[in-house]
Amino acid sequence: MAVCHVALGSEAETKTSPNEICHFHKQLTEIYLITDGDGVMRLNRAERTVSAGNVVVVPPKVCHTVRAGANGLDFLVITLPPYNPQDSYDVFDLAAIDGTFSETWICRWPEQEDKNEPLIEDIFSDPAFGLCYARLPQGWAIPGHQHACSEEFYFVISGSANISIDESEFDITPGALVVLPRGIRHGLRAGQSGVEYLVFAAPQTEESYPPIRRCAVPSQAFLS
Repeated sequence: MAVCHVALGSEAETKTSPNEICHFHKQLTEIYLITDGDGVMRLNRAERTVSAGNVVVVPPKVCHTVRAGANGLDFLVITLPPYNPQDSYDVFDLAAIDGTFSETWICRWPEQEDKNEPLIEDIFSDPAFGLCYARLPQGWAIPGHQHACSEEFYFVISGSANISIDESEFDITPGALVVLPRGIRHGLRAGQSGVEYLVFAAPQTEESYPPIRRCAVPSQAFLS
């Protein structure tokens, strides 16, 4: 699993040549997290508008490309397994593109609702990986825990939090990306304005998570 950040300027496209229509991967699954701006994404023969808050899952052998709108487009791309340039195939003939399209490939993380209530909600679930949205108000935390079989990425959407990783603590703010290898003990405590973040896990784990808890006095001991 690997992750990269992409920033496209106005009307820019993810193409390697002017004649390319799109490209695909035979082995790779990609997950696009749109963090800012808007644009259009091709998935096989379908085109869909995407904007901040969209999550796009691109399975293997699905032709795809991204075109930014007038204000540009920022996104993260998570690849599973890690990106291999030898597994990238350009398409120059529209007739060669499969017409298959599934609406389940494009979804959104939840709109902000009552920020005083914690929420963890699945966005996408597959045996190979899972993606969920989490919102913790101030005074709420996820106690320290670890996963023996999966690694995780945390991406902060808004607010702030303090995350413990083994014996260390870090303050994280919007745009922060935290990589948590399997077996690493970690916990998270919301900051003064609460925190919204995405959690990507691979493979999708069946291990039990500790319950979200309210902490009256924030402390490292609570996260341990």
